[in-house]
Amino acid sequence: MKTHNNNLKTCFINSCWQNNEIAGIIKLIVIEEIEFKLNYHVILMGAIVIIGVISIIFWKAFKERMRYTMH
Repeated sequence: MKTHNNNLKTCFINSCWQNNEIAGIIKLIVIEEIEFKLNYHVILMGAIVIIGVISIIFWKAFKERMRYTMH
């Protein structure tokens, strides 16, 4: 894919090639930019919940296994 820039902030023209022939041209026009911020506290809490759930599942699985193997 080749990219040609007419105006860096507002327009991108992309061309699509197949078998050395042009298959299509797409013009992308940026009308608004949105700043994306990650909330690391939410990610950290989600990771803690996921790790907690996995830990509980493994704990219950091994606890049940130990009950049947002890004599």
